[in-house]
Amino acid sequence: MEQEIRCQSCGMLMGTGLFGTLANGKETQEYCSFCFQNGKYTDPEATMHGMIENSVRIMVKKMAIPEDRAREIANTTITQLKRWSSPGTVREKA
Repeated sequence: MEQEIRCQSCGMLMGTGLFGTLANGKETQEYCSFCFQNGKYTDPEATMHGMIENSVRIMVKKMAIPEDRAREIANTTITQLKRWSSPGTVREKA
């Protein structure tokens, strides 16, 4: 069984073609391409609260998840992600 890889900024499950890139152009499996490109966050001013609200909107609109359930998922997932729980540098996967 393949391990699920989740963006450590927005919580999206990722696969080929969705990985962000480091400054040297290599893919990083820590962040998706929507959140991280060329070694930088695409929205460096984002807040955890803003990310949760955006995630809820996407789940409701594009995935037809009821808002209360989407909010529960977002709050549970996003608050545990690297970007929001322990600020640090992006590491290249060995």
